[in-house]
Formats: sequence, structure tokens, C-alpha cells
Amino acid sequence: MVKAIRLLREDPEVEALISIGSTGALVAGATLRLGRIRGIRRPAFCPILPTMQGGIVGVCDSGANVDIQPEQLQQFAVMGSRYLECAFGIQSPRVALLNIGVETEKGDDLRKTAFPLLQNTPGVNFVGNMESRDLLSGNYDLVVCDGFAGNVLIKTTEGTALELMKKLKRDIYEKSVYKLGALLLKPVFRKEKDFFDYQNYGGSVLLGCEKLVVKGHGSSGPKAVSKCIEQAWRMAESGMNRRIAASVAELTAAPQKDGQN
Repeated sequence: MVKAIRLLREDPEVEALISIGSTGALVAGATLRLGRIRGIRRPAFCPILPTMQGGIVGVCDSGANVDIQPEQLQQFAVMGSRYLECAFGIQSPRVALLNIGVETEKGDDLRKTAFPLLQNTPGVNFVGNMESRDLLSGNYDLVVCDGFAGNVLIKTTEGTALELMKKLKRDIYEKSVYKLGALLLKPVFRKEKDFFDYQNYGGSVLLGCEKLVVKGHGSSGPKAVSKCIEQAWRMAESGMNRRIAASVAELTAAPQKDGQN
């Protein structure tokens, strides 16, 4: 990993790094050796999950930053929006703030302060608060949160889906008539299993670094790695980091313009 990060930093022809190694080592190495896009306070992970409407939803951050400030949530929204536009072609992604309720006044000081910031962020289509139960609803394209809450959200959602599939399988094997019905529904079960398979959705992009970094699951197979490569190619071809840098520069300049007025 150290050699790969060094090559990524020193060789201008190398656009991206894909790793299925240690997450902590990758974050530390990428942040310290590659550096951050100018203006970005901290890089953030943004994994992708499928939604019930056949689309995808990103979660930023999902574990890189546990203790953060409201301004960092604002930057996560900017970076995540540019990522979804560049890598997946989603125009004006709908951005939500993870909270304990959808009402504007809900949440702790971090989320109450971040809400108006997100409302007034250039280039971000902020649609309000989102409760965790609505993550896969398809009503949102990007959810911004601190890394602690994001990591819990992702793992709880994935774990619930896996345990539900296991219970369904156990219930089917209880009676012969259930087995017969399951045989007829086998194509449906295969479809649902494929829907929840993380290997179909690539890796978690570390947004905010000078070069592109994609973190794949530790148990990734060839299919998952190929999806990560595809992600990296789309981000490189679309100039995602340049667009993030431009958006962050605009965000930094906005208060100055207001002050002049």
C-alpha cells in the first residue's frame, strides 16, 4: 500500500488507487502522503447503497471522521454531490442531513447549526433532514453525517438485510409446502440476493484527497474490484477532483462576496 500511494503521488500518469487493504492505513497514508484538495478540511468516505426505486444513495461520511464541525458537513455535501454527478451521472443530487427527525428544529447542536449552512450552500440541492429508516427509500441521492453515525447507519442497514434473508431461508425450510413455493420463487430470491450484493456497487471513495482513492471491501472478489476500477475511471475521465476544488473555492469565496455587499 505504501508503494502504491508513493506511485500515485509521484507519477502524474497514475490517476487513482484502488485498495482492499486496511482502512485505517489507507486513510492515514492517503491523507498524509497525497494531501488534500485545497480548502478541504478532512477527506470523507462515501459508500454507495441500492435503493428500493432501483437507484443508489451515497452516505458521506461513513467512518473517516468521528468528531466534526458543521462546516465539514457542508463540505461533505459539496464533495458527495460532485461525486454522484461525475461517477453516476446524477444531475443535482438530492442531499439530506441524517437526523432523528425530519423537522427543521430537530437534532443536536451540530445538526442544528449545519442545517442552515446546507440550505445556503452553492451547488448543493439540499432537501432537508432524513431519518435513518428512509435511507433506502429512493427519496434521497446523498446523505451527509458524521463518520460515527454514518458507519452505524451503513452497517445496521446491511446487517438487517442479511439477517432478514437468513431468517427467510430458515422459515422456508420449516415445511415442504414452503420449499415448493420457494422453488417457484427461486428467480425472485436470486434477484433479491443480487440486489443486496455489495460487489455490484463498487467501493467507498475517499473524497477530498489530491488523487483519487477507492476503498474496496476486504472480501472483494473480481467482480467488486472491476466495479471499483470502473468507478475510478469515471471519476478520472470527468475531472471530479477539479470540479470539487472549484466548488470548494466558490464556497470559500461566498461569505466574502456577501460581506462586500
